[in-house]
Amino acid sequence: MMGSGRIFVSVPNLVSALVFAGAVVACLLPPAWLTDSIRGWWAVWFGAALFLGLICGAVREWWRSLWPAVILHAASAIAAWIVLSYWL
Repeated sequence: MMGSGRIFVSVPNLVSALVFAGAVVACLLPPAWLTDSIRGWWAVWFGAALFLGLICGAVREWWRSLWPAVILHAASAIAAWIVLSYWL
């Protein structure tokens, strides 16, 4: 069932996206080309994870189901893996 109204970022969505981004920076190592070429690599890594977390949270709130957000997260992980495997 699709939601109605405009998509917005709620406070719980923002908090969970910040926790997700912090966990990504703390637990997942970025690719070597990112750490070698960009001085503030952690900010880029944190920002990308925060953006994905906010988008997935908004999708979850819009659709009122966890599955669209899970599918979006999986699709973005697969796309990132394909793109990064091209350069690695």
